[in-house]
Order: sequence, then structure tokens, then C-alpha cells
Amino acid sequence: MIGTSLWIVLNHRKYHAANNCKSVMLNILHASTTPSQREELATIIWAIWRTRNDKIWTGKEIQP
Repeated sequence: MIGTSLWIVLNHRKYHAANNCKSVMLNILHASTTPSQREELATIIWAIWRTRNDKIWTGKEIQP
């Protein structure tokens, strides 16, 4: 399953000390173990950001 190995890696790390979302995201991207996991995480973050912007600015809701 896509994302499973990435979740296992991220779930074991602690990001509670970060001050803001930007710090958490940058820490996660730098701490990811492989280039493919970094690419996968960057794609997930972009998809969340895009969906959020579509909802806020146009009211568009994307169904899974």
C-alpha cells in the first residue's frame, strides 16, 4: 500500500517541539529516509494544500 512505509517512518519520530506547521513540514521533509519517501510526502502535502485552497477560494469540494 502506498504511504504505509512512509507512515511507519514518520509515526516513530517526534515533532511536538516544533513551533509551527512550516517547521514541522520542513523537519519531516529533511528527516524522511529515502528520496522516494520525500517525493511521496511532498506530493501529499501539495495535494492537501491544493484541496484546501480550492475549498477556501472557490468553494469546490473534491470527493475521494
